[in-house]
Amino acid sequence: MPMQETPTGMAAYWLEAVAATYRRECHELKKLFFESEKSLMIDVMNGCMLSPGLAGQHLTANCEDGIELDRLDEKWKVDAEKFLKKLNSLTPAQLMMLEVWAVAFWSGEVEKKGALEGYIK
Repeated sequence: MPMQETPTGMAAYWLEAVAATYRRECHELKKLFFESEKSLMIDVMNGCMLSPGLAGQHLTANCEDGIELDRLDEKWKVDAEKFLKKLNSLTPAQLMMLEVWAVAFWSGEVEKKGALEGYIK
């Protein structure tokens, strides 16, 4: 019986597939955004608790709020209209990958070292 025919096998497949897809997607997606835009994404995801049921919906809402309420577009020197248009052109799966990438900065050793510039590259 193939591994995917058991619940454990299917879960293992999904975990490995998502991890591989995450690496590829993030590599490609990060090329779409300027460093200032990636910095804004990371900034708005500070303290965000990702919810599986809302996967792909956190980032755009947080960026819109960060721009509208906290003027983060000015802080990071981002053209808000063009940036939000880019975000809105992405699929929920692509947005989910960016959400995980942005939140990972705050949960890792990278944040403690203050290496934002290195992380966004």
